[in-house]
Amino acid sequence: MDIEEVRLYALSLFEVKEDMPYGPDWLVFRIGGKIFLHIWLEAPEPTCAVKLPPEQGAWLRANQEGVRPAYHLNKIHWNDLSLD
Repeated sequence: MDIEEVRLYALSLFEVKEDMPYGPDWLVFRIGGKIFLHIWLEAPEPTCAVKLPPEQGAWLRANQEGVRPAYHLNKIHWNDLSLD
């Protein structure tokens, strides 16, 4: 999966809005005004940051190689997913 596929999938979800509040190199997706997905377009490796319930994020980090705490976000709720 690549960044454009993630973007298109996110936009296919009900009532999702896309914006760029941090500048042209960040995509942010919201539902009901709440952010659930960040994509940094200039990242050294293709990743996206997804907000998950703490228990689900902890389980995925422990069991999936491509999931780790989000780099610049609250590490309890946010998880970086490798797109490679």
